[in-house]
Amino acid sequence: MFLIDTNVFSELAKPEPNHGVVRWLADHENGIFISSITIAEIQSGIARLVPSRRRETLQSFLNTLRENYSGSIIPFAESDAIAWGFLDAQLHQKGRKIPARDSLLAATALARNLAIVTRNEKDFAPTEVKIVNPWKAPDR
Repeated sequence: MFLIDTNVFSELAKPEPNHGVVRWLADHENGIFISSITIAEIQSGIARLVPSRRRETLQSFLNTLRENYSGSIIPFAESDAIAWGFLDAQLHQKGRKIPARDSLLAATALARNLAIVTRNEKDFAPTEVKIVNPWKAPDR
């Protein structure tokens, strides 16, 4: 089971997305989850754009994503918050810092026994979460 990072969906929104990423998602479609934090991050990025065709296209993409994965969007729950508290303390003790959104995603993945699917492996490396990089997925 997998928790998808924002950069994976950003790749899908490109005019010509990486074929390996598209293939990986298709091969694992039944085990994919999206955090409400990822939805918020994507929406924030769209809302920061000036009104334009690109903004409309990206908003439509997000709306479709939410519709297609409606049963797989997981809210940040109390168990995730507890996991984040422990993770944040561990990172602090090690003198390590990672972006807040990434630590929240990592905590969600740890609490729910999910692997993070991302291109940004280094962002999650200080955590104990399993990382899958679909850009490095082997060809069939």
